[in-house]
Amino acid sequence: MWNLDEKFRDVKTRELNWHWRGCRISEADLRGGVKVIMEFPDPEGVLEAAVDDFKEFCKRGNIKVLKRDGYPIICRLGGTSEPESYRLSVETECCTLEAGDSEGIRRGLYYLMSEMMLCEGPFLKLGEVGRRPAIRRRLAHEYPIDIFEDELGSRSEAIVDSFLSMLARDGFNGLLLTVDLKKLAAKFKVYTGKLTAYVEQCRRYGIDVYLFCTEPISFDRNCPVFEALPELKREKCYDDPVVRERLAALMERVFGTVTNLRGVIFRSLKDGYKAALCAKDGSDSWKNASATLKLVDEAVKRANPRGEVIFWPYEEVFWRGLENQLKGAAQLPRGIAQMRNLEGFGSKQQMGEKRVVADNWLSLIGPSVYFKASVKRCKKAGDAVFAMLPIGSSLEIPTVRSMPVPSNYYRKFRAMRSLGIDGIVQGWETGLFPSEMTHAAGLLAFDPFPATEDIFLNKIARMYWDERFAGEIVTAWKHFSQAFNHFPLCHEFRESGPLQDSVIWHLNLLPAGDDDFAVRIDSCMADCEFDLVSTSRLMTKLTRRWAMGVRIMQRLSRHFRQSLERMREIAQIEAIGVLFEAGNGIFKFHELRNQILQGEGPERLLKLKNLRKMVRDQIEYSRRMIMLIEKDPMIGFHFGEGVYRFNAAMLEERITALRLMLQKEFPVVEKRLKAGLPALEDD
Repeated sequence: MWNLDEKFRDVKTRELNWHWRGCRISEADLRGGVKVIMEFPDPEGVLEAAVDDFKEFCKRGNIKVLKRDGYPIICRLGGTSEPESYRLSVETECCTLEAGDSEGIRRGLYYLMSEMMLCEGPFLKLGEVGRRPAIRRRLAHEYPIDIFEDELGSRSEAIVDSFLSMLARDGFNGLLLTVDLKKLAAKFKVYTGKLTAYVEQCRRYGIDVYLFCTEPISFDRNCPVFEALPELKREKCYDDPVVRERLAALMERVFGTVTNLRGVIFRSLKDGYKAALCAKDGSDSWKNASATLKLVDEAVKRANPRGEVIFWPYEEVFWRGLENQLKGAAQLPRGIAQMRNLEGFGSKQQMGEKRVVADNWLSLIGPSVYFKASVKRCKKAGDAVFAMLPIGSSLEIPTVRSMPVPSNYYRKFRAMRSLGIDGIVQGWETGLFPSEMTHAAGLLAFDPFPATEDIFLNKIARMYWDERFAGEIVTAWKHFSQAFNHFPLCHEFRESGPLQDSVIWHLNLLPAGDDDFAVRIDSCMADCEFDLVSTSRLMTKLTRRWAMGVRIMQRLSRHFRQSLERMREIAQIEAIGVLFEAGNGIFKFHELRNQILQGEGPERLLKLKNLRKMVRDQIEYSRRMIMLIEKDPMIGFHFGEGVYRFNAAMLEERITALRLMLQKEFPVVEKRLKAGLPALEDD
């Protein structure tokens, strides 16, 4: 696995697509340099990182940062009272940034950077703008991620500063750290010492730290889950007042020791779907959860009045049932925020049938009916609601760092804002890698919201690409979103299907027992509602539409040859297309192979010829992917597992294996078909 520190440093230096031109009449001119005047009180120095980021941004844009002369950027107290909100006034002589708290100043400085990117040069558009967070808490997690790992205990190095800088620039204000509470209690001094260091480091970037832990807080002592999962141990169940008070005391001690720790997220159980015998009505379990959370929240608030407790009853729904889960949504004590998957148990029509999925899906806009109903009940009870959703990378294609489908983000955020969502956790299962898509999501979390999707897409295209080609970039993005709409909504297909690593699937013409690639396909489809025909049709639509966007990007690539970052982005887009083409080809190979091996008649020879061409196509897909990896070494890295699913060496190995199959297996079958015999010898 790569050196994370090195890769994050690469990300920090986002290129500036600037063109030196004259200043327009509607703009302030910064070409003579800037001078940052900090009139805002900052006794703890929490804004130093934001000011340094702003100055570094200017220097990369060849804007001199001066102490005396230069265009004044004045930061002062006032203008707004809401946390993180700010007001900007850009005039020809100076720019004034006013906010009621340090975080408003921070967000304003980063917004100025975005505005200069939009102007594609050292200019700022004249006028006034007021911005406020429509979604108050915006959390992320580093990659790679293991939700059951004791990250706080096992981690020895500091969080990379450049990663925190990029999170802050992209609008995040929270970071998750997983922890085993039992180990935390056993090694309290060591753990809290580490935690204090992380909290103070993140605080310099306006990012609060949240503990994340998996605990069976809603079980009673007689629940059969302890028979299914003995590692949870019956004596640890939280209907026991002693155990419940011990948990609350631990939380009070942690929040009292680590003074700036912001919150804790409880994921209610581990592998809860195995507990099918647990209380179906859910009443006792929710009663236990409510009592536990109430005690914990009171303890946290005593230590830190700003501390937040968030409850995520993630897998409980698999055995508790949707309706009982919704009933429980209104039964928790006031002050406890609840979190749900935005797309969880959502549905969509595909191939004439209604498809229902669990978990998070970037290709499904959402929110699901279940999520909406849950929000309604939580809001009625006065509880805050958090949404979990994929941003940047997603489990549909986790072997690329970001899916370029900003239309999907616009629609998701528009829906969340209409529901009054209080917070979001982004990029959960795949962690989060900062990109233009995470930046786009950060902009969408603030008011004013772009009036139309086209306005938003055009703005991002101008920021990161080029005003001259913004229309074509937007058209390509729309093709990608329309293509992604055809991704088969099947959890098994997403997890074990070929689309995330199709370019290293080993094919064979002659059956090879357990090693037969068809066994892998059949296993993938066994628990999937789609049949092979429907899957193949969806993948064909997906592949063709994605290719339309790829052709636009390839045509524009000649204008970005001097930009390493843009060429990497185009390489990533092409790589996704290759994965789709190779995956689609694998299913077509499987279908045609079955017709040859199981069919009769002379037409099998023509089919064999077509099958041979398919193998050559697969060789070409792997060869193309090797070339794309040379442009972007991150391609092939699985952002959920933290390992490479494919790399150049693995692709070369596949090419060799496919060539060997053409040389050894095809002549055997061809000879038998020419002789009028079955393709395979009888056993």
